[in-house]
Amino acid sequence: MDVYGIEALLALPEFRVMDQVIGPKRLDLHLERRDTSIVCPRCQTSCSRVQDSRPRRIRDLPILERPVLLWLHLRHFECQECDHRPWEKSDTFSAHVKWTERLYQQVRAEFLGGCPGRELARRGIHTNRDKLSSIAYSEELISCTISATLQSTDQHHGIVGQKCCH
Repeated sequence: MDVYGIEALLALPEFRVMDQVIGPKRLDLHLERRDTSIVCPRCQTSCSRVQDSRPRRIRDLPILERPVLLWLHLRHFECQECDHRPWEKSDTFSAHVKWTERLYQQVRAEFLGGCPGRELARRGIHTNRDKLSSIAYSEELISCTISATLQSTDQHHGIVGQKCCH
């Protein structure tokens, strides 16, 4: 597969595809930030010397019904001016995210639309009961918050409505 085509499909301008591993059951894409240096948070000089790196795994939407794992190789830089060793950070993915936002939104929409977990897995979207429960619980909280807000508004206008589900 062409890495430039994959980069276009991913639509993650912050990253470039370093490598791809097409396995029998999934596609692993190794990504690195395009910037080759960062600004030292201590002395504000440019750091370009890489001391180390660590991979971070994030699940993404399937490609051709194969689950996709994004391996972000975040680099540990060494500042030549003050000897500080800052890690680079991603503007696209927060520090503890495990799924891309687009994967989460796809699973959420399909699950709330009644799609069973087995069907999601058949199409390369592997999830677990905890994640689906979390999505359902979040939706229930949102629904209850909206309901409570509407109830409060109705009460303010003298309309008697039903109580929230909790």
